[in-house]
Amino acid sequence: MQVILIEDLAGKGVAGDTIKVANGYARNYLLPRGIAIPATETNLKTLEHRRAKIAERKDQDRGKAQEISDVIDNTSITLQGKSGKGGRLFGAITTQDIVNEINSVHNIYIDKRKVILDSPIKQVGVHTVHIRLFTDVIPAIRVLVGTPEEIAAAEEATRIAAEKAAARAQAEAEAAARAEEEAAAALAAADAASDLAEEEFPDFETPAEEPNEADKAPAEEEVAEVEETTEEEAPAEEETTELDKEEDSSDAGTDEPGEETGTNTEDA
Repeated sequence: MQVILIEDLAGKGVAGDTIKVANGYARNYLLPRGIAIPATETNLKTLEHRRAKIAERKDQDRGKAQEISDVIDNTSITLQGKSGKGGRLFGAITTQDIVNEINSVHNIYIDKRKVILDSPIKQVGVHTVHIRLFTDVIPAIRVLVGTPEEIAAAEEATRIAAEKAAARAQAEAEAAARAEEEAAAALAAADAASDLAEEEFPDFETPAEEPNEADKAPAEEEVAEVEETTEEEAPAEEETTELDKEEDSSDAGTDEPGEETGTNTEDA
């Protein structure tokens, strides 16, 4: 069923929204309580005219919520219950118990659905509970559960735990600061050492070493020997060439008679 919200509805929407809900939920709860109206064509047409009134009503509701918040924010209420071993309650503290105690202490009525509590309180001690009075108005109260002695012991344990947490956080912060100082000091020392090394051993170009006369002499002798060897090998190559020519000529003279003999034989 489509309905138009006249009031904010937790988890569903705010005044002026059109939402879809189960028929029974609308007929048995939303419509009779004036939280919503049916989203008929007529109501949708008149919605724009009602937006101004809705906005005005929201401003009024927010103002009232802020007034209540100013009264209950950061205050404490005490609820007692029988507990067993380890401070576990035999029963439980519910949202209804909390709003009843607020009403008893401050004479203020608060819808229990506005109390933000994931599950009933089942442990002796100090519990912080938030109450959503309006979209952006969410005061916090301290719910003290147990006998005065149990509450005092729980508060002392909470105080000690908070002090330990603060000391641990401070120690970690100091350790981090020391680490930064040591790193900065190490970096400064490295820079100083580098500067000192540059002063004692400045950068300069090393000239190329020239070979001395003693090294030059053997090299020149080796070159001369190579040249002499080359000159000696040259005549030998010429002699070889002449011998090859003579052999070629000799072979040619030997072949010619053979050819003539062959010719004469044929003639015979």
